[in-house]
Amino acid sequence: MNNSFDFSTAGKYVLPSELARARFAMINGAIERKRPLPLQEAVELIDAQNLDGNRLLKQLLRDNIIGGNKEGEVCYLYPLSMVETEHRVRLADGREFNAMCAMDSLGCAATFDMPVEVFSYCRDSGEAVYAKISSEKLEVINPSPSLYVSYYDCWLEGTFNF
Repeated sequence: MNNSFDFSTAGKYVLPSELARARFAMINGAIERKRPLPLQEAVELIDAQNLDGNRLLKQLLRDNIIGGNKEGEVCYLYPLSMVETEHRVRLADGREFNAMCAMDSLGCAATFDMPVEVFSYCRDSGEAVYAKISSEKLEVINPSPSLYVSYYDCWLEGTFNF
């Protein structure tokens, strides 16, 4: 099996700078607080970046970049979920959070620009999954010796160097 994949051809959506800064202010705030963000706190976190918190929060919500719960709190900030999921991520700096889904957990190394560890479970077998991911490598530690992950028509097996 060929263990290389050319990611340079993958389409990328890049948020405008001020929206990206607003989103990351809320992501970092939610990770630090370990809970969903009431709307006023979200606005304050954005305002602290010298940005217009009210306007940017409304735009991020309207564009479905972030999402909330019925209590009116921001709890979904891709790839972060403030609602418990099966996909736990530990960043190299020690911070931990739940990812929205398995694919989001795999993308956290790129999102946060640092190595991550992913702790999850296989929905088919119930077996624990543990992987280490960096910008250069995806290493599946458990289950051993290899793990197959399918996403549409893309299959990954074992350890990959990017």
